[in-house]
Amino acid sequence: MGLNQQVKPMAINLITEEAVLAAAECDIVFGCTDGVEARHILNRLATFYSLPYIDVGVRLDADGYGGISGISGAVHYLQPGCSSLLSREVYTMDQVEAEGMRRTNPDLYQRQRGEGYLRGVQEDRPAVITINGTFASLAVQELLARLHPYRNRPNSQFAYIGGNLAEVQLYTEPKESRATSLKPMSVVGT
Repeated sequence: MGLNQQVKPMAINLITEEAVLAAAECDIVFGCTDGVEARHILNRLATFYSLPYIDVGVRLDADGYGGISGISGAVHYLQPGCSSLLSREVYTMDQVEAEGMRRTNPDLYQRQRGEGYLRGVQEDRPAVITINGTFASLAVQELLARLHPYRNRPNSQFAYIGGNLAEVQLYTEPKESRATSLKPMSVVGT
């Protein structure tokens, strides 16, 4: 497109030093991951390196009879010094620690999950491409609105765009004015 952009595909885990350094060189971060551990790391990187961060996620809820009872998604625009995905309660530190344990010590993870020590941990959920595409488009639209303001209200009114596709609704929340720090991340396993 003649924009002189560089795309550098990297088939490595975000928790590696190489991935962290590559992310630090970016002008903006997009988070399009299912895992809370990766979301937490991206949010921390964006805060540490003062990068705007656009996070997108979807959720499909099964009705227990082979159908779907809920389809929702969200786009979060995060800025250093303001709220985080953790303070917005997108995930908990227990979920981050459980994912870290699953990655670093799968046997202990399975044992603790079976013994009931890990509660509220979501197993991998299948997602549908059209739903992912809808919310990914909203994330790109969020970037475009930040680069070329076109909305009728100020961008500060759009820290969060949520959607319920079962009801075909979109809703927004404004930027939080106070800074909310990220709590220190505990390391699970080696």
